[in-house]
Amino acid sequence: MDQTTTQLPSFEKIERVYSGKPGCMCGCNGNYWPENSNDTPTSKDTKAFKRIYNILQQNIQQVTNNEYWYELIISPTRKYVIYFTK
Repeated sequence: MDQTTTQLPSFEKIERVYSGKPGCMCGCNGNYWPENSNDTPTSKDTKAFKRIYNILQQNIQQVTNNEYWYELIISPTRKYVIYFTK
């Protein structure tokens, strides 16, 4: 069940992030960093982690979560998701 949150888990626990359009999240509507869930994050991935983490922090009242992922739909054309380690 989705719930709103007031705080994100630690930045160091980020496993993967997504930025794209709301809807299908297979990768056709946006991008994942790292691209494959089994890849080790690169410096480019870490830069995306920081950008998306900061966007969610700045809009924390609109963030919903479901145990291991935190999501923000900021407009009809933009959704951000952070997946944290279990």
